[in-house]
Amino acid sequence: MRNLDGIAGAVLGCLAATTALGQTVINMDAVDVPKGSAAQLRASENAAVNLLYQRVESVEWTDATMEEVLDWLRDLSQGHVNIIVRWGPLAVENVSEESAVNLKLFNTRVADVLNEVLEFVSDGGGQLGFHAYGNSIRISTKQDFNRTLYMRVYDVTDLLFRIEDFGQEAPQIDLQQSKSSGGGGGGGGGQSVFQGAGGSRGQNQGGEQAEREQEERLEKLRTKIVELIAPETWQGTGGGLGRIGIVNRSLVVVNTIEVHEQLAGMFSFGG
Repeated sequence: MRNLDGIAGAVLGCLAATTALGQTVINMDAVDVPKGSAAQLRASENAAVNLLYQRVESVEWTDATMEEVLDWLRDLSQGHVNIIVRWGPLAVENVSEESAVNLKLFNTRVADVLNEVLEFVSDGGGQLGFHAYGNSIRISTKQDFNRTLYMRVYDVTDLLFRIEDFGQEAPQIDLQQSKSSGGGGGGGGGQSVFQGAGGSRGQNQGGEQAEREQEERLEKLRTKIVELIAPETWQGTGGGLGRIGIVNRSLVVVNTIEVHEQLAGMFSFGG
């Protein structure tokens, strides 16, 4: 189903006004974004996500500086992951390279360590976070992250699948007809063992009805997302800048990375 370049171009073209307001829109389907279950993410070759899943036997820091913690993170990455820190926005929360970190953890993951570090240096304010995709981990404030809108196309075909109830119109198998037909080859003149099957007209009507039902389910899914996932961020109902559209059996979502985290589960990690 990949004509994503056309979809991306159409959506980005509609976002000129948004960009003019200081927002940046990034097409996440144009970069290497991890998709799927947590198990699939672990097995992926996404360097940043793999680093965050890495197990840590222990950390024990007493008055370590933030820069020393970042050096620890860089050493673990073995040069495969870019650690990008936005010191300008962090300064607004009184966080700098010299901010002290006191932390003691055992048998954990890198992601959990980084979460605790950011929680510590922000005095429990919860205003700092980090996000990972490709081979980069970015650290900044949540407000800074929310200045960027990310676009991603979600294929929701699996959610639309429904087992059909054929009712009385379901074809019936006539076993007696099968026996009387014999096991010989050749000739296509024998009567089918499937009795009562509808003709092409019924099939066309069923296909049209199934298509309408899928469209209805897509619209209901779109509505539920806007109602339940960060409702204040969506354009129109919530007064935000987020947008969600329907293309074939996919949802095209333009919103903050935190919204994508909720939609995709393991899309990235954050505080």
